[in-house]
Formats: sequence, C-alpha cells, structure tokens
Amino acid sequence: MRMETATEPARHDTANQDLIITGPDLVLLLDGAGGPSEDGGGCIHGVPWYVRQLGSRLLNGLLTTPEPIAEVLAGAIDQVAAGHRASCDLRNPGTPSSTVVVARRRENLIEYLSLHDSTIVLTGPDGCRTVSDRRVQEIPELRGLWHDMSQVPVGSDDHAAARRAYIAAELGYRNTPGGYWVAGADLASAAEAITGAAPIPVLRSVSLFSDGAADLVDAYRLSTWPGVVDILDKTGPAHLIQLVRAAERRDPLGRQWPRFKIHDDASVAHWTLGSAPSSAPWST
Repeated sequence: MRMETATEPARHDTANQDLIITGPDLVLLLDGAGGPSEDGGGCIHGVPWYVRQLGSRLLNGLLTTPEPIAEVLAGAIDQVAAGHRASCDLRNPGTPSSTVVVARRRENLIEYLSLHDSTIVLTGPDGCRTVSDRRVQEIPELRGLWHDMSQVPVGSDDHAAARRAYIAAELGYRNTPGGYWVAGADLASAAEAITGAAPIPVLRSVSLFSDGAADLVDAYRLSTWPGVVDILDKTGPAHLIQLVRAAERRDPLGRQWPRFKIHDDASVAHWTLGSAPSSAPWST
C-alpha cells in the first residue's frame, strides 16, 4: 500500500483551511468553511483552528476505537464544541465548520464516510465510484443565487455582493432538515453523513479530494474520474493540483467556469491498495 498527499492554499498569503491527516490504515481530509473569514461566525478562533481541532480528535478516535466512523465523528464534533462553547457563540449558523471525508481499513474492508461536498473516489477493475454529499447544490434558492453570481466577473464588486448574498442564504440551510449537513457544533450532523464499505479485493485505490481539487472534473470538465485517477497513479497529487491551477489562471474572471473565487484551497490524498481484480461486490 502507498499513500501520497498534496495540498495548496487558495493564496500563499492566507491560511490553508484544508487538512489531510494520514495514520496507520486510514486517511482523512477536512475542508473548512464559515466563521470569521465570511461573517464573524460567532467564534474567536477561526476556521483553521477548528479544522485542526476536529481533525486531531477524529484521528485519535479512529485510532483508539472500533466504533463506526460516524459515531467517532459525532464524538469529535462534541469534544471540539465543548472546548470553545464558553468563549464562542456556537449557535451562530456561521460558526466554523468543515466537510469531512474518511477512509479506514478494517480487516478486509475499506470503510468510508463523506459529510458535505468533499469527494471520495473508489477505483476498481470495473471503474470508479464516487461518494460525495451534494445536497447543498439541490436547494432551489441557492441554485438561483449561484446563477446570479455566475453572471458577473470574479473579483468584481458585483460578484462580491452576489457572493455575500449566497452565503447569507446558505447559512439558513446549514445543519437543518431539508438543507445540508456539515461538521460544526452540532454532533447530530455526523448521522447525516454518507457511509459505506467496500471489500479490499475489489479496490485498486481510494482517493480523497476537497472540492477545490475535484473542480477539475466537477466544475471545469477537463477530465473524468478515471482520467484523474490515472494522473494520480502516474504523476501524483501535486501535479493534479497544478492542472487545476493552470485551468483557473486561464479563466481569471470566471467567464468560462463561474466560481466563488479565482482559486480555492485544493487537497488530494491517493491511497494505492494494489488489490488484484475481483468479482466481489462494490459495497457491503
């Protein structure tokens, strides 16, 4: 087995709100959102602090307990909330939050979890299977606001105003029934994650992507998931991120590919399992 990772901030003068952690037989990737970088968020610590706190507690739980990943995540969310509830307003919907994707080896299985819009790609002899929670993209009001934002150039005053309007509306749907779910201060969000398991004999690799890296396929349509996995196998995660950046530099105003900002934090973890082809089912 081989694990390769790469991460790059949106800008080199700002903190990276993504985090990759690897451990014995596991990998997790978090992509932070909300908080002071957007609207104050009620938290004095900020998004990078929250992501590091959640990641370290999640790692510890995954290494020390056989409980299902969702239960470990719920405990980690609760621990972080308890650590700053006295100093921060965690009822504020903009309190720091994070997507979470995890892959963990347990005996002859790879267990996985996806909360919000980061992506897991499971690759086997029959192709690629993607796991990602995109409920936020199905909310009609937000789709309309996204369309409004897409009509104006990235970096313009009109784009900044449209982005603020989108974020203000999005916060109203965060961690609510009929909205979308993300790790924040409410441990109930962990139960909303997509979970599953795949037999190791049917897998060749497991890859994790923050949305800033997944955009090469999801937003820019410059590759397919099998194509991306081929890039990772041949040249690695850092090269994949550079392909994302090259595309974004070719479209600095977001005319071809409308987006929130010119660049986003981008992170990739590629776990090569080397399993032989098998007729075993994808999941259990």
